[in-house]
Amino acid sequence: MGTHTPRGQISLNKLLSGIVILSFLLIMVIAVTASYQSEQKLLHARTLEMNYSSASRMATTVDTLFSIMRTSLAVVADQIDDKSDAAEVQRQLEFLHNSRNYFNSIVWVDEQGFALSVAPTSLNAKGKRGVTEAVKQALASRQPELSAPYMSSSGRMIVLMSEPVFNGKGDYIGFIGGTIYLQEHNVLNDMFGDPNIDKTGTYYYVVDSGGKVVYHPDKTRIGKDVSTNEVVRLLMQGQSGQKLIDNTYDIPHLSGYATVSENKWGIVVQSPVSMVAEQQKRQVTEMIFYMITPFLLVMAITVFLARRLAAPFVNLANLVNKASAEAASLEIPDRKHWNREADQLARAVISSVNEMHKQNQQLAHTATIDPLTGLQNRRSMRSVMEHWMEEGESFGLVMIDVDRFKMINDNYGHQAGDEVLRFFAQMMQSCVQPENLCCRWGGEEFVILVPGRSPEECYPIAEQLRESLERTESPIGLAITISVGIAGFPHHSTEIGELFECADKALYEAKKDGRNRTVIYN
Repeated sequence: MGTHTPRGQISLNKLLSGIVILSFLLIMVIAVTASYQSEQKLLHARTLEMNYSSASRMATTVDTLFSIMRTSLAVVADQIDDKSDAAEVQRQLEFLHNSRNYFNSIVWVDEQGFALSVAPTSLNAKGKRGVTEAVKQALASRQPELSAPYMSSSGRMIVLMSEPVFNGKGDYIGFIGGTIYLQEHNVLNDMFGDPNIDKTGTYYYVVDSGGKVVYHPDKTRIGKDVSTNEVVRLLMQGQSGQKLIDNTYDIPHLSGYATVSENKWGIVVQSPVSMVAEQQKRQVTEMIFYMITPFLLVMAITVFLARRLAAPFVNLANLVNKASAEAASLEIPDRKHWNREADQLARAVISSVNEMHKQNQQLAHTATIDPLTGLQNRRSMRSVMEHWMEEGESFGLVMIDVDRFKMINDNYGHQAGDEVLRFFAQMMQSCVQPENLCCRWGGEEFVILVPGRSPEECYPIAEQLRESLERTESPIGLAITISVGIAGFPHHSTEIGELFECADKALYEAKKDGRNRTVIYN
């Protein structure tokens, strides 16, 4: 005779099986959700940094290239005067055009705008007068020029680089001009390869100083005015950086951008947020794929044993529920359960829960620690400050800024700058007590939270660090200096924002007074 479950009740086997299955699913959902959120922030930050790095490298390359191109034109211009043999000039233009491949065409134009020599000769432009605004501007300025994109008489979208020519008496007699055909194969294609969009959706484009496109995967965009684009406006102001923006078609992109110093062009490398999201979804799907098999295996074993032995699974379910409720690791019991199978499964489940707990701890660690220096990040610091304020515990806030850090990056490179920041973080930790909290506020700015101390009592701590740095050689071979501003809770403010403003004002005073000093907010 089979057992009967009264209406409205659930059998113990089914109840235990349901609890175990639900517990595993919840753990999996929590793990995937936490991983997804953490990975999203990390992926956005990494994409922005990679795009900015790519734009900077491209800008440096373009800067060097255009400097060489202008020099090559200047060399030819210096060898020409009003007595130059036309055949010799033609030979020089042909040589420059064929050997360097910088320009699609090169022309010598006299002061009236007539083409005296043209390479290649197949253009049949010799003797013709240039009537474009670019030619007129080059003739009028009598200085080195780089035109905005314009449509030539041949129907090509062109950029003209010109170099003035003067005779031996110093009289202006025309210019040597090199053209880049923007919608055809040109020197930019040779440098970067043909325009394309990679599998992640990332692509780059180039704009001139006036906001017109000179290079783009979509050749129909070349010559278009995109100065309304937020990133392009920043480039027109000579800025470089990284930003989440909407492009001309209002599509969100993660953009890195950099200005070319030689010609004031701007380079933008950007990735659609949607493509980054797709990449993240693929990563999460892959993670679930690897997780699902062991999860299903453990659940199947658990359900099977639950139907065989109800009592041991009550204890196991209680352990799992306890771990879920307390978010704590479980200890594997020294004493084995009398049932061998139940004991093995209990240990396997406990190990799985502990591994999940370990992964969650790792995620929490990633969310609170600055990856470069190993210090607490801004989020962790704010949490500590809020806790201390709620508890009514006084503390000092020491805000530190590495003096002239931009000069270190400019002179020694960003990698050396990162080494200096890591060095400073180590020095900072070595100069404070264990109960003091060292944090990276952002960039080259750092914060020390000193519990139970007034601003005056924080002053010696800051001075010890400052003087130690003065006497110690940094990774760049020189000592670095810092400027320090100090404020305190509740001495100066009971609000976090206002407290930082006080410390920042003190820091400003330290910099204003000559840097390498400590100032307490007054």
